[in-house]
Amino acid sequence: MEGLKDIRFFFDQFFAAHMAVGTYSYGDLKSFTANANKTYKAVNIEYQNTVANGKIDQHVFNVLVADRMDEGIPQTEHDAHADCLQVYADLQAAITDAGNTFTASQATPFRQADGDIQAGIVAGLIINTGRISDFCFTPLS
Repeated sequence: MEGLKDIRFFFDQFFAAHMAVGTYSYGDLKSFTANANKTYKAVNIEYQNTVANGKIDQHVFNVLVADRMDEGIPQTEHDAHADCLQVYADLQAAITDAGNTFTASQATPFRQADGDIQAGIVAGLIINTGRISDFCFTPLS
């Protein structure tokens, strides 16, 4: 992956192919939460910013992975956290397999109700890409 557009394409392709993911969205968390037609496991990737660090760009994202749970069966919350953590680990492995490096923050468990009762994880993810610094690439007249 060489830049932000490539990373977005990577996310789109990865989650479209992931057998455990029913709904994937890239964008604002409010829009994700408002979607009443989610199928689970549901993933939202929200772009935060990019930090230029020498010849490396560090692209910062928030990753949310949610699953439905049953309040009457306490084990389902733990299972949802574990299953969502596995989807996040799959993403990390795919980023490495694609030849990129990343920094991941702590995966924090959550439980919420937005129509469905959900449990899952939310984490920060920084993907490093090389910066194109070729003078020929710069659009100058």
